[in-house]
Amino acid sequence: MMREMVSEDVAAAVTRDTEGEAHSFAANLLMPKRRVLGMVPTHASVSQILAAKHYFKVSAMAMARRAYELGRLSEWEYRQVCSELTVQGYKSGEPR
Repeated sequence: MMREMVSEDVAAAVTRDTEGEAHSFAANLLMPKRRVLGMVPTHASVSQILAAKHYFKVSAMAMARRAYELGRLSEWEYRQVCSELTVQGYKSGEPR
């Protein structure tokens, strides 16, 4: 019984690692670091994130995450941007 639980935990950890690597690969492919740094200013506003979203043809939440990962948003700013994007309907889809 204990061996099965450990195996399930290991399998879940491997799945999380694989998913993380896939998300990282996709972010780097779709939103290259140099282009994002050139387009998204430090302390980017929601409107700037949305402009970048359209440029890179990605979701608003993915763009916000990439801006955060590259230091364009602080953790607090990232949370604020995500909160505003959620209010505008971007968490559950991409409104027109």
